[in-house]
Amino acid sequence: WGDRPCFARGELVALTGKAKSGKTYVCSILMALAVKRQLMGLQRLQDEPMKVVWIDTEQSADSTQEILCIRIASLIGQSIPDNQYFVYNLRPDNWQDRLSLVLTCIGMHHPDLVIFDGIRDVVGDINNYQEAQTVLGALLSLASWSQACIVCVLHQNKALEDKTLRGALGTELQNKSYETYECQKDPDTRLFTLRQTATRKYDIPQKLIFSVNQAGLPE
Repeated sequence: WGDRPCFARGELVALTGKAKSGKTYVCSILMALAVKRQLMGLQRLQDEPMKVVWIDTEQSADSTQEILCIRIASLIGQSIPDNQYFVYNLRPDNWQDRLSLVLTCIGMHHPDLVIFDGIRDVVGDINNYQEAQTVLGALLSLASWSQACIVCVLHQNKALEDKTLRGALGTELQNKSYETYECQKDPDTRLFTLRQTATRKYDIPQKLIFSVNQAGLPE
């Protein structure tokens, strides 16, 4: 991003924000970069296209399919390559089964990038520290082993002035993440903003500000 490395391999990255603040749009941009070398100020460092696993626990299967086949395909300017995108919609599954399914999906494909939207749905109680430690420990171990960047999407608390990540899970994710990025939406201008709020290494001072056009694409 600019001249700073971001979304590091072998690490967990937290992506947070209020509901409807643009998190899925940002995930779409990241996934499009698996094919397209540069997009909206972000650049893929490696020459080779990347392999992506997208795990969605929040949206319907139809919505997941629409985002993949319309939005991401439009961003990359071609149909979706079957050998680069592996998409799993786990919303119908029981929360008790989802973590093992997530770990299996990642381990099976050896991806470069994992989009995990959202991590809240693999725990029964978001305020249970033992559950949070189990989930984050398993994901961190898998990130280290696979050398994938695992982007974990989690909402902020609902109060407008409270920007902390939700529950014990959010606290643990903040502690374990290499970087944290925050999405915001201005209700007056309808502009979305992505900014880095924490990092262990590379500070990124600039913001990514985008709108969504009539075709439903960020620009």
